[in-house]
Amino acid sequence: MRVWFAALSMLCAIGAAIALASLAPKTPSPAPADVEPTSADIESTNVATIESEVVDQTPPKLSVQQQSLRFELWPAELDESSWQDPFESRHWDLQGWEVDGESLSGQDVAKTNAAMFRKRYSKLMLEFDAVPLGDGGSLSIRCYKTEDTRQHFDVRLRHDQIDVIESNASLTKHNVAFSELDEPSSFKRDRPSQVKVMLTGNRLLVHLNGKRIINCPQPMLGTSPEFVFQFHAAENVWRIPKLRIEGE
Repeated sequence: MRVWFAALSMLCAIGAAIALASLAPKTPSPAPADVEPTSADIESTNVATIESEVVDQTPPKLSVQQQSLRFELWPAELDESSWQDPFESRHWDLQGWEVDGESLSGQDVAKTNAAMFRKRYSKLMLEFDAVPLGDGGSLSIRCYKTEDTRQHFDVRLRHDQIDVIESNASLTKHNVAFSELDEPSSFKRDRPSQVKVMLTGNRLLVHLNGKRIINCPQPMLGTSPEFVFQFHAAENVWRIPKLRIEGE
């Protein structure tokens, strides 16, 4: 009897101990140790971060006019060779024109046709054949001030007239000189006309087929005498198979 009672007491003590243990606050398990990332993990993370932060850094397409203002990027050898190879493509900023080593040709009457020669001048002489590939329209020799392209003047060639138009920084235009053409063969489709334009620094002279058409004061482009020139076609496409450039 005593043995049974002792065993029963022992069982009761064990049960009480178990109950008390279940009620005691639990000690939190230690946090797992940081796992050192592998090189593959780092690489994939870096790639994902880079891809998420990449912004399209492709420079916007510049117009011929804007591109031509980056004078500091022009190769110095143009000063030596431009007059020898006027149809060398690297001498031009082209939009709507193509140069093939033998001529300069417009491509699409519906688009802007502008060809800027990549050299600065204070005096200039151009001799070229102008061949309209369609009917009507005009071909201009446009001279820009190097610091501000809003200041420019055009020698504009049309089938019935040649005029000189000046535009200032406020985009106001006025006619400097004007001459009607009495030659019925001037600037006819697929027929070359010989044009000579001289800018002396003081005077502007235009000859057509050996005849002087315009002699007027040269429009001033601010205080700087330097300018760049551009062939600009409107409402027609033109071909220039012969071109001579001289100046300083």
